This record gives sequence, structure tokens and C-alpha cells, in this order.
Amino acid sequence: MIRLVKSTLLTALLAAALLLPWTSNARKPGPTGTFRNESGQLTLKYLGEGTVAVKLKTKYCELDVQDGATFAFPDGIHVMNKKHEPLLVLFYQARAVTVYGELPAFKQAYCKGGQDATGVFKRAGK
Repeated sequence: MIRLVKSTLLTALLAAALLLPWTSNARKPGPTGTFRNESGQLTLKYLGEGTVAVKLKTKYCELDVQDGATFAFPDGIHVMNKKHEPLLVLFYQARAVTVYGELPAFKQAYCKGGQDATGVFKRAGK
């Protein structure tokens, strides 16, 4: 009887340990925060259901997508224009966001006099 209780308890604890990382990730909010580098600032706000508002302002480039960009779980954000052409690709981590802004649709429409959006933006205040 005691052996059965111990094995059942061990099985329950093992199952809980395996499920804990999955449930904690499911409850985490999406990418939100302000990130900076020497060129400017990036602000992300998770809107829910896989979308993120993205605001980027650098010396040469400016983009403000408040209705939401696609957030590909767990760490990729794809910003598209109204023609569904890719504008920006962001790789999100808790302390930094890597921005790839070399796509022609982004450079032509949102950058004037140069392109300085590509790079690593670190979380402000950390």
C-alpha cells in the first residue's frame, strides 16, 4: 500500500515537473516593452491573440503599426504592410530584440536619408 502511494505520488510529481515549463510559457504575456540602441527606440505592445503593436523610431527610419504585426510564437515578429509584403523581421528575447530592416519595402517607405534600423535593441532600464 505504501509502495503504491509512493509510486503514485512520484508519478504525479514527475508529470507536474514536465508540464510546469509548458504552462508557465502559456501564461507569459507576449512581447512588450521599450528597447533602445544607439540609433533609436523600439516599443512593442502585445495586443493578444498573436499580434503586437510595433513602434520604431531611429535617426533615419520611423514605423508605427498600432493595429498589430504578426507574432510567430515564441520569438519572431513579422511586420507586414497592407499589400502583405514583409517590412521588418524582429527576433524577440526578454532582454533584447534583434531587428532586420533591410527589406526593400521597409527601406523605401519608412527610411529617409539612410537606414539605421537593423541591429540589436536592448531593453530600456536594464
